[in-house]
Amino acid sequence: MKTIPFPKEAQTIADSYGLPSSVFQAVRFEPHEFLFRQGYPCQTLYFIVSGDAAFQNYADDGSFLSYGRLSASNTVGEMELLCGETNATTTVEALSPLYCLSLSFQQANQLLETTPRFSLKLARYAAQGWRYMKENYAINRNKSAIKRLAGFLLQYQVNGWFEMPLTELSAALSVSYRHLQRMMADLCDKGLLRKEKRRYQLVDRTALIHLNDDLFSRYSLSEIDE
Repeated sequence: MKTIPFPKEAQTIADSYGLPSSVFQAVRFEPHEFLFRQGYPCQTLYFIVSGDAAFQNYADDGSFLSYGRLSASNTVGEMELLCGETNATTTVEALSPLYCLSLSFQQANQLLETTPRFSLKLARYAAQGWRYMKENYAINRNKSAIKRLAGFLLQYQVNGWFEMPLTELSAALSVSYRHLQRMMADLCDKGLLRKEKRRYQLVDRTALIHLNDDLFSRYSLSEIDE
């Protein structure tokens, strides 16, 4: 992570929370850098300006709980801030060059007490994020493995490439690693994917969309009421 000049496009985010740009610090994360790591101390709230990140979390016994993607207008750390957590409850990793505005938890707590617009918008965002996870869990649970796979490929690709390790993907889909390998090979044989070393190119997006049956696109975390 490194500090950068305040991006012009970030002013919209500052304005939406009713805050001056001077209260933020602008930062950039490189691909595969971590914003948060589950179980480790956290003390910063991030507002994504551009780029993509993935989040995932695990139960205490190590079993996989959830996986998702974050992009422009999403925030990182709002649940920890609002719940008074000092350790991250999820792992968040940059998938591409990621530009963010940041506030320390100390600053954010002061703003929660003094700036109603900031408090309300952040609370609404956290509530909609929770609804998003519940709805997608319910949808995901009732879909076949191949439909869940198509949804993940479409949702978490970056510039047409999917690079999530298959060990993590099998956990996210709740399927065995061997079964996942068979499904990926089948999609490659049918021309929907092309494998290149440890990543996959989405060759036929239209076919994947039909196969996916719109699994992961019913809700958008960026659609937060002002």
